[in-house]
Amino acid sequence: MRDSSGSQTPSPSPDPSLGAATPPFDLHELHLPEESLLVLCTDGLVESATRDTEQGLAQLRRTLSQAASRASYFSGDAADADGLEDLCDTVVSALLPDREQTNDDAALLIAHTRSTAAADIATCSLPDDPQAAGQARHYVRRQLATWGLDDLAFTTELLVSELVGNVVRHAKGPISLRLLRSNSLICEVYDCSLTTPRIRRATYTDEGGRGLQLVAATCQRWGARYLRDGKCIWTEQDLPQ
Repeated sequence: MRDSSGSQTPSPSPDPSLGAATPPFDLHELHLPEESLLVLCTDGLVESATRDTEQGLAQLRRTLSQAASRASYFSGDAADADGLEDLCDTVVSALLPDREQTNDDAALLIAHTRSTAAADIATCSLPDDPQAAGQARHYVRRQLATWGLDDLAFTTELLVSELVGNVVRHAKGPISLRLLRSNSLICEVYDCSLTTPRIRRATYTDEGGRGLQLVAATCQRWGARYLRDGKCIWTEQDLPQ
């Protein structure tokens, strides 16, 4: 849905609330122009004792339109982050001027969308067998050398080796690996299983079960997201200064 200000309000059929649903979750694709602002919020932000959801969403759109017309949120990485934080403060102050108007939890996320250059994305397919981990390490080593990120090669090889090895042992292929270079280095491993990855608390006598512990200890952040026919496990590392 697009209103007179040019903003769009997608309306996919929602899954049950978090905590009340189990995977797999529905996947919704939304195609956005580059340099868009993506705004996600809970109903606690827009609903109150004095307005319904539609009135709250209308006020949210007006606030965003007015704030975006007064300042730019696309002026560089650091400025962009500061500007988005200020925009969040503006929205919360406008919709919840006195925090007692709602008894519900309110959450707000605003993201700035930008395209990644093709030269900063590298993808390869891997076989669904034990050789996949070795091929992934070789691909990572070669690609990071091309990007001038040799300092990250050892850690990244370790990360993808663990993730790909977990797919071979516990999930199912086909397997693919994707590397993204931006403000950080992101490694994504895709498979065709909906099995949720969990960190095990291995004991001293266990021969396995430490892979995700090692992943969590080696990278800055990691996580998983579900797709229509499988999942992606990703890791993120800071780039060398």
